Amino acid sequence: MTNVQGENSQAQGRIRRGWSLKSILSLQFLVVGALPVVVTALLILFLYSPQVTENFKQNHLALSRAIAGQVGERLDNAASDLRLLLSLMERETSPAIQQHLMDSFAGSESIYEAIYWTDKNGRVTFVGLPPAQRAHRLDLIARNLGDEEFFTKAIVSGKPLWSEIYMSTVGERQSIAYVIPTSEGALIGETAVDQLPGLIKDIAARHQFTIMVLDQHGHLIIRSDAALSPLRIDMTGNELVRRALQGESVSLPFSIDERSLLGSGVVMDSPPWLVISAQEQSALDESRQPLYSFLAAAMIVGLIGAAIMASLVTRFLSQRFEVHAALAQTLADGTYQLPEQAPTRVREFDRLGTDLVSTARAIELREREIRALNADLEKRVEARTHDLSQTNAELKSALRNLTYTQSELVRSEKLAALGAMVAGIAHDLNTPIGNALMAGSSLQEELGQVKEAARSGSLTRTQFDDLLQHTHTGTDIIVRNLERASELIRSFKQVAVDQSSSQRRPFELRQVLEEVITTLRPVLRKSVAEVHLNVPATIQMDSYPGPLGQVVTNIIQNSLIHGFEGKEKGSIDIDLMTVDEEMVVFKIRDDGVGIPEDRLKSIFDPFYTTRMGRGGSGLGLHIVHNLVQNVLRGKVKVTSTPGKGVCFTIELPKVIHGNQVLNV
Repeated sequence: MTNVQGENSQAQGRIRRGWSLKSILSLQFLVVGALPVVVTALLILFLYSPQVTENFKQNHLALSRAIAGQVGERLDNAASDLRLLLSLMERETSPAIQQHLMDSFAGSESIYEAIYWTDKNGRVTFVGLPPAQRAHRLDLIARNLGDEEFFTKAIVSGKPLWSEIYMSTVGERQSIAYVIPTSEGALIGETAVDQLPGLIKDIAARHQFTIMVLDQHGHLIIRSDAALSPLRIDMTGNELVRRALQGESVSLPFSIDERSLLGSGVVMDSPPWLVISAQEQSALDESRQPLYSFLAAAMIVGLIGAAIMASLVTRFLSQRFEVHAALAQTLADGTYQLPEQAPTRVREFDRLGTDLVSTARAIELREREIRALNADLEKRVEARTHDLSQTNAELKSALRNLTYTQSELVRSEKLAALGAMVAGIAHDLNTPIGNALMAGSSLQEELGQVKEAARSGSLTRTQFDDLLQHTHTGTDIIVRNLERASELIRSFKQVAVDQSSSQRRPFELRQVLEEVITTLRPVLRKSVAEVHLNVPATIQMDSYPGPLGQVVTNIIQNSLIHGFEGKEKGSIDIDLMTVDEEMVVFKIRDDGVGIPEDRLKSIFDPFYTTRMGRGGSGLGLHIVHNLVQNVLRGKVKVTSTPGKGVCFTIELPKVIHGNQVLNV
């Protein structure tokens, strides 16, 4: 119970570090309520705002067309005045009256500051001037306008037209002219460019626009809100001007005199001038302001409504959750008698309260059953523990017996190998010792004969010389055979001592291998295989020669027993592969029948043999593996190709640190 209380305290600590349900639900309801409002506002902003902008631009463009129409209408009125003058002059034949009419029109409120009557060659015959300029009349009479481009175009086309800007003789100012061709010449009305803003100032003031008029080449000739210098301003670099002159009806923002304007360009029919109606960019922002205000108000109202709804809903839900959380805590504390809950307006809460009460009763019933089961289980565990203890003791005894049996089998295998080696050595010793015995017996017999002859006085010099010769020959035979026996005994003694009690000592690898092969000669003579040693005599090691010799002996004997069945001849090669300051690697390979691939992984397992019941114990290669890894601290691996033999690769350290005697 203490552990349960501790876990409950930890859980409550984690709960206090988290968010309350009321906060989470309030946030969720607020997000859910505000999200549609925000999304709707953004959709309106991104979908309707461009439409508002487009409508503003279209209205601006329509207004610009109307302004361009008004400018064109003013110019048309001026052209009508000149046509009226032409009709009056054609009715009168008196030059004086004609001059008077031209002066009257030039001196009136008309935009013309000079009116010319020319012949077909462009020579001026009459000039109408305002009163201030009439003193220069004689300077203008006979002026030749035939070289002017606008005069030539009008005469050739036979249609009235407006000229491009040119430098006027009157006042030396930039001017434009309206030309009406006649049968006798042309009537030309000339006006200075700096007089034209009067045509558009009242239009600009009425619409609160900035109006600019550009000629067909993109040069500014009229501006309603500023006086222009005599030098024409080139505005062809402005995108609005460039696109409008190409025939597009567009509304684009542009800047002039560090002012941000929204302008619309419309090209008039005659003259082909570009009329730009511009308005401050802030006017567009002002047109959007009602939309932004409406969206802001809608978002604020939506957020407030969502917050109120979230507060009301979360208060109810959090209260019900707190009631059921208290019931769950009571249940967790181990009290299973929970009170029945009053019904609410939410079916899920009613079902949750009923389920908590039912759960408490079911847990109480299950706890009683678990206590009974635990008591029964404890009795069973106690009985099983007693049985397992007995079984464990029996298994330990069986393991000790198996370990002892295995060690005895390994010892028996080693003693059997040593016995076979002793039998072979005894057979090899029999020949030299027998030869020495026979030579000694012959000398003993001949020495008795000479001794008898000497006693009887019949000894001859020839007999004595033969004795000396036979003695020399016999002793030579005896010494050579005894040396051979001594060599066999020394090799056997070294190998036997090393394999019975292995002590680490320095040795020469080739010498140890030669001694092992010497002890195996009796076995090799009875087999079809020959052993070839290809190891130099310069490799010094400080290791355990006994286990190393036993490893080589077991591998060679394994090849002799299993590798050459059904073969008349074979070979076993011991080859040095690599050697360095720390490691030496050599291989023992035969050209026998090999080992199938499915058996290679098991050849080092204890008691694994293919000659069970025919002299095989299955421990030879197991001993090899243990000695190489555990005693010689090296590695051994085997590869084989069926029909081509088997190869054992042995990798050993040249020096093993530590000085211990291993009873193997």
